Amino acid sequence: MEIKPNITVLARHDKATHQTIVYKDHCNISQKPTPINTNYFNLFGDDIIENTEIYSTIKNGDRFYEDKICPDEETYVKNYGNTMASVYMGRRTFVIEETDNKISIKMFQYSSVRGVTKKFFRVRRTLDYLTFNYKTKLFYTGCIVSKKKNVINKNLYVNPNVGRLSSFFENYTIINEELTKDGNFNLFFNKIWDKIGLKSKYSLDHKPTTIKEIYALTKYLIYDIKLPNQWSKLSDLYFTKVDYKKGSFNLVETIMKKYDLKGTLIRKLLNEYQTLNLVDTILLYQILGVDKFSKLKEDFFKTDKFLSKCEYIDTTSCKELPKITNKEKDCLLSYFRDIKKLEESNVRTVMDHIGYRKTLNDLGEMVRIKAKTVDEFNLEHQDWSSLISSYRNGDVIRYYGEISDLEQEIKHEDETYYPVLLLNNLDFDKESQHQSNCVRTYIESAHCVIFSIRKGSVLGDERATVEYQYRKNEIVCVQSLGRFNNSLPEYFKEVVKKHQVMVSLFYKTKTLKLPKMIKTYRNGNVVENQSVFNMANNGDINVFHMTPKWEKNLPTNPSFWDQPIQRLVDDFLIDELL
Repeated sequence: MEIKPNITVLARHDKATHQTIVYKDHCNISQKPTPINTNYFNLFGDDIIENTEIYSTIKNGDRFYEDKICPDEETYVKNYGNTMASVYMGRRTFVIEETDNKISIKMFQYSSVRGVTKKFFRVRRTLDYLTFNYKTKLFYTGCIVSKKKNVINKNLYVNPNVGRLSSFFENYTIINEELTKDGNFNLFFNKIWDKIGLKSKYSLDHKPTTIKEIYALTKYLIYDIKLPNQWSKLSDLYFTKVDYKKGSFNLVETIMKKYDLKGTLIRKLLNEYQTLNLVDTILLYQILGVDKFSKLKEDFFKTDKFLSKCEYIDTTSCKELPKITNKEKDCLLSYFRDIKKLEESNVRTVMDHIGYRKTLNDLGEMVRIKAKTVDEFNLEHQDWSSLISSYRNGDVIRYYGEISDLEQEIKHEDETYYPVLLLNNLDFDKESQHQSNCVRTYIESAHCVIFSIRKGSVLGDERATVEYQYRKNEIVCVQSLGRFNNSLPEYFKEVVKKHQVMVSLFYKTKTLKLPKMIKTYRNGNVVENQSVFNMANNGDINVFHMTPKWEKNLPTNPSFWDQPIQRLVDDFLIDELL
């Protein structure tokens, strides 16, 4: 026989809310209708949202006009069985429970709602919890949702980061302000500190002022993490136990190891400054490198502005930037010195500027960063932007291999069909105009090849526009549509199937190659670009793209807004339609 542990209830709060919408049993024929949605109830807030509109529509289209809204329990009980009323009841129970092995915060939520004309109630039970195990010294949080005693959703997280618990704390603060006023959350953490003896370790200058900071500090002390005096600005960052081990269980060292930071200046900023734009500071370090970064003065990073805490620092975009020369870094150092304050700069604009440099270099414009002041930088950035714009329009020719092999005729039911490979601006424009679709916008796509399969002759009016998408080891037909993006007739679908077999064979035998594009710009320059399968580095993870990308990231200007007037499909569906 299982012995249940003794449970001590340290705190408990109960609250119930009701709402009743009573409808008229008649309709005023001269009344101008305005619809409402009576299925919406404010399930978790204390203030019931009143519907001020006129009628509600049920599934069969019948309209029911509102008579009155009542938030009291008496009206709810009176209309509980009245099908001419919508009724809602919500009940919340907040408890803090403790056993010999653990302590838990639990929020039980029960909701029961029935719409007008309905016979049955929609009932949901939800349990949100935060538990600390005294033996394992781990936090657990999760949610369990059930209906009719069956669990329909649940999750569990071990030692969650502050960001994941933010909604847990904030929702309960909004739901019941008395929970925090009465110190219930403080009671929860004080019990943990007393039980495992954390109070003797606490001797920091900055005392926690929020629930999230108390939670973060509790975890730091459990793992015996060495903290800077101004630790709270770093408290929303999440690190694993492996990260802490690499940083010798020192919070600042962990950050420096995680983001590959070195130098006295960055260490001092992390240790001493409470108001620090952490994301821009680390991104600036990644751009300049330790030597140039260390030449900036501490005052450059000081700010009087309130800065929200940082939960995650994504340096992926910075790592993907092309390398710049030391001379260019010196120019950027002078630029930041001219700004005088980090808060007045835009580190991401500098990152865009470096990206412009690579784009122009790929186009054959061998530009370098030379600006040393704010005015010089703004002018250089504007000039580069204008230069890139001059490369947006141009004439495109696509290459896939030997065309004659790829355009073999297809015989089906005594008819001949002619696959035509679209290769240049004229091909794409004519096909788009004939079919009244947006295939012209695909002319600079690296991931696909477009065929126009025509019945009777290479100039046949009845056509199927077919898109194939490249994969690493196969090629997939993703769209095959007729004029106006209509579905193809069955006999034409059979032709497309035969063509798919041919194209798949061409790709496997390398007769059909990844697209190569040669673009002649209006300024006279000619640029060649090859489609390739590559991977991107996302932090510590290599992400392989499912479809190929252009080797060079060049500016494009698809004729998206220049569609034929007879086109019947929505322009915004180009991702789904040809």
